[in-house]
Amino acid sequence: MAVTLSPATDLPLILAQEHEVSQIATVTAASDLPEDPVTEVTWSAPEPLPPQCTVVVAVPSLTLTIPHFADLFPIREIRFLRAGEIASCTRWVDLPADAEDVVAYRPDTRSMRDFAFRVAAKTQAGLTAAATYVIRVYANYSLGRDTLQEAIDARR
Repeated sequence: MAVTLSPATDLPLILAQEHEVSQIATVTAASDLPEDPVTEVTWSAPEPLPPQCTVVVAVPSLTLTIPHFADLFPIREIRFLRAGEIASCTRWVDLPADAEDVVAYRPDTRSMRDFAFRVAAKTQAGLTAAATYVIRVYANYSLGRDTLQEAIDARR
């Protein structure tokens, strides 16, 4: 008698680049005894999952939906010259139109981020199973590079 969770946990449940969109993954619990069905599926995370992630439990499954991965690698600093003074911001949308030049750009230095969460399942008779899953997101530095180039070109 056993409860199993699938898919296996040997690979990340979601593996994505930060520019990707519409990632959906499902974890399903199953009992090997038809007369002892899975009655409960729960999840927890030691640290918050990406804020745009939604988790829906519909026994015997759990589905994660992540529409995008934007803002998981926030810019550390954009320094610019404005009216002869150095100023800074941390988002491209906050770069003022009257900035004379971009003088420094510091991206997030992490190349990837892992978000772990635990799924547990329980059957009517009390059998349990639990597993830890990972969402892995890789940084895409070309996004910042391209936006930096556009900001510089706009000021020439």
